[in-house]
Amino acid sequence: MENRQIYVSNLPNKVRESDLSDVFAMYGKIRYIDLKREENSAPYAIIEYETVGEADHAAVGCDGYECWRLFGGVEARASANQRIRVIRCEPERSAA
Repeated sequence: MENRQIYVSNLPNKVRESDLSDVFAMYGKIRYIDLKREENSAPYAIIEYETVGEADHAAVGCDGYECWRLFGGVEARASANQRIRVIRCEPERSAA
């Protein structure tokens, strides 16, 4: 089974799920967003799309973007030049 999820890291501290939805919905239909916040690290999210193609499009389209370009109204964690990282999640492997 191919994975329809992307992993988005290095997000601004004040990012909300709605901010992620606004940005990443332009790449396809989102099934869910799981936004995580952990102490002493930048927030990250797992976003699942309806199709593998949509996940690929989002991963290529957003990787390395400066936060202020994607999340204009959200205060960046460290600097205005902070860049998010978007990668495809590895497909689940079945136990042999």
